[in-house]
Amino acid sequence: MNSLTLDPLTMVYHELRSPLGLVATAARSAADDCQDEAIRSRCEMIVRAAERMLRTANEVFELNRSAECLDRDWYVPAKIIADFVADLRGLEVDVRCETAAGGGAVAVFGVRGQFEALLHSLVTNAVDHGDPEAEVVVGLTEGEGELVVAVTNRAASLERHNGMGLGTYIAAGLAERLGARLTVMSGEGVYHVELALSTDKPL
Repeated sequence: MNSLTLDPLTMVYHELRSPLGLVATAARSAADDCQDEAIRSRCEMIVRAAERMLRTANEVFELNRSAECLDRDWYVPAKIIADFVADLRGLEVDVRCETAAGGGAVAVFGVRGQFEALLHSLVTNAVDHGDPEAEVVVGLTEGEGELVVAVTNRAASLERHNGMGLGTYIAAGLAERLGARLTVMSGEGVYHVELALSTDKPL
């Protein structure tokens, strides 16, 4: 029997890919066969959530690889945020989106999948570590030559997780690959994370 030397990230991604794929396939099949509109809509949300998790896992896996060969193009962050928040709300996650005037149409040049993965990481971290009775707010504002995504939550009164800071580490790695500036602030029981994306195409 051949021995394989694999890093833990590769092994985790390999183990996640199959069950998430099965969840997406099963939910898609249920949606296709369902006559109830509400149940079919919920199944379709599960499909999108599972597929988004697969894409996020892939982007985290790609952190170990060179960013030079990735395809870059213009994408609109507001559209990705709106779809993600809508799916979470459909799955009864207490999150809402606030988009300032003008911010909804701003395009950013980069890798769409990396932004989606980072958004997924930031919002799910905020949900996991925040007060379960308080909503998570995803804000979007246009600044001087940049688009700022802000994720804000209220700290839980009791520590819900004794994590190792892995979520922050992953978010920092994804932000670096995006060429974005990631800022974490806290105070008066509120956590606020800002992600600044350049709206200019690099030379």
